[in-house]
Amino acid sequence: MTDVLASSLAADTLQTAPGTETLHHVHTTGELASPQPSLPTALPSTDAPVPIVEYPLLPELGSRLSCMIYSHKGVYGTMYTKGGEYINEPQDNERLTFVGAAALQLYVGLYLYERYPKKVVGFLSQMRSLLVSSEMLAHWARAYNMTAHLRGHESSVDALRTNPKIAANVFEAFVGGLLEGKGLDAARGWLRELMDAQLAVTPEEDVPRLVATLEKRRKSESPPASPLQDTAILSASLGANGGGAKNRLAVLNERASQLNKLLVWAEEPQGPEHNRSWQLTVSVDSVVVGKGLAERKHSAKIKAAEEAWVALGWK
Repeated sequence: MTDVLASSLAADTLQTAPGTETLHHVHTTGELASPQPSLPTALPSTDAPVPIVEYPLLPELGSRLSCMIYSHKGVYGTMYTKGGEYINEPQDNERLTFVGAAALQLYVGLYLYERYPKKVVGFLSQMRSLLVSSEMLAHWARAYNMTAHLRGHESSVDALRTNPKIAANVFEAFVGGLLEGKGLDAARGWLRELMDAQLAVTPEEDVPRLVATLEKRRKSESPPASPLQDTAILSASLGANGGGAKNRLAVLNERASQLNKLLVWAEEPQGPEHNRSWQLTVSVDSVVVGKGLAERKHSAKIKAAEEAWVALGWK
């Protein structure tokens, strides 16, 4: 899992090794959401499968909010504001970015508090630092291909779309738009699914090194060799296979793809609403090969994947 990261550190560079990008299976809907995330052009040369991160569906938002989320302030020029206020109703994403950043700090903190009831504050702080870092937010924005929809001044829009800090801002704006358009519960629920998916391929033992590496990168006086270099360390590290139980879902997906087998998933709620759990089943060739039951859908999916891996006997 950390071989790519160790190599990067030894070479004193954050460039991504060829073929080490994480594969993202992102389901998206909506006029401005791209249905096809960017994938690497080649698989790694090793026999280890590349984890496929099962990111959740990108919620649909109205056209007004979507337009704001993907509008950089440069679209409207300097006459858009006067005396520290907007002349008319705000149309860019700056205010949404502000509230989205605050929401991420709160909801990610609550998520970690509930997920790790026995972990000390130091661990929770490090984990939150990684998950709300600009590098991680840019990583997600790239997975959802958000910057492809970014609107800016014609003279700078191409540069904006390849800037990782702008990508992080767009992701924050999307969270802010989700809050405004769908409400607190919907935003928290979507972020919970996103965190579940990300932590399924992020071993706990790698977090301190990732955080330290990103901090070292920020303190470095030398600028990045390319606009996307800031997120390369995450793409490389999160794309390596940890081999543990949490990665079994990723391994199962990859092997099924190699064998041209279709995994068919079904979910069913269990118990009353105040104590809801989920049962997920996975079938291959119309035969159920794995079942999983847990309070969270993604956890149930991982359990079902573990059972399916044993039942199928894939190597």
